Amino acid sequence: MRRALKAFFFRVVPSFLVGLVVFCLVYNAVTARAELDPEKAIEAKGVEGTFVSGAGVRTHYVKEGKGETVIVFIHGFGGSTYSWRKNLGPLSEEYTVISLDVRGFGYTSRDPASEYSPRGYATHVATFLDILGVRRPIIVGHSLGGEVAIRVALQRPEDVAGLVLIDSAGLPREGFRSLPPVPQPFRTTLLRFATSKRVVRAGLNAAFYDRSLVDEEMVSAYRDPLDVERAEEMLWRMLRTSAPQLNRTEIAQVSVPTLIIWGAQDRLIPLREGEELASLIPGSRLVVLDRTGHMPQEERAEDVNSLIDSFASVVGRPLPGQPRPVTPPPRAGPSPLPGASPPPSPQSRTPMPGPTGGLLSR
Repeated sequence: MRRALKAFFFRVVPSFLVGLVVFCLVYNAVTARAELDPEKAIEAKGVEGTFVSGAGVRTHYVKEGKGETVIVFIHGFGGSTYSWRKNLGPLSEEYTVISLDVRGFGYTSRDPASEYSPRGYATHVATFLDILGVRRPIIVGHSLGGEVAIRVALQRPEDVAGLVLIDSAGLPREGFRSLPPVPQPFRTTLLRFATSKRVVRAGLNAAFYDRSLVDEEMVSAYRDPLDVERAEEMLWRMLRTSAPQLNRTEIAQVSVPTLIIWGAQDRLIPLREGEELASLIPGSRLVVLDRTGHMPQEERAEDVNSLIDSFASVVGRPLPGQPRPVTPPPRAGPSPLPGASPPPSPQSRTPMPGPTGGLLSR
């Protein structure tokens, strides 16, 4: 009996493995992506924005408005400037608004030498702000972008006017592990399946309270950046990277005015994490939006815009003599990492805006 089982094993298993490899190779060929240069990608897909080069990457960003107060928007995991399409226009009437694609996401170029972790993303954002000459912005971060915003505020508290954290990551997660190594061609097959339109739609459905808002245009907009060259390679590196998490003591050191906005029905980062962030960050205020999931800036754009406007009108006043952000020429050549400009004079902490009507404020 044992001899028969052994013979069966050595006859069937190799055939199964060969068949699996052939399937993966065919699947990978059928689902091959365009590998477009970032600038050609935004042209081909009709995406607005421009690029600035520095610190090894070409950063794609959108800049609107001419207000003295600058608001910078940082998207979450899998997001891009598209994630803020309902916020930039209305807020640009009063403020200068800037949304960027953090490296590894959107249409920003992928640099194999960069660190793909929240710590690395914070370095990228800080460098981007230096290149544009942005001083004391209000930084709005959603999900992963919230953790990035917290890290920037901890790195340079004198140069951040305030934070708006929307369903933010940042609290340490117990038992977090990076993905184990997976050999080719299985790795590509796994990535292609995980980033297929069907799976992207499922992920968006989980993020929204009102799933009727998830349409084909949205699914394509969140998936299309994967056609940028090296996108798959850097996504895998991102999933394999294990970097130090923020701890609660660090989060409690945030010293800038902070508004926290949370969807009451967030299934990805539950409300209890927003409540804990509010308890850790001194002087912060938590506003909870009912009948809202993980994407308040899309599901409740008018409410979120109103909250940001009220917050920015109080904490975002520029310092005397503060320069406006510059707009580098498109397709600017690579430039060295700029040095930090002299810090502005310390500004006293400004009281938080009061509650907004119709919302659950805590």
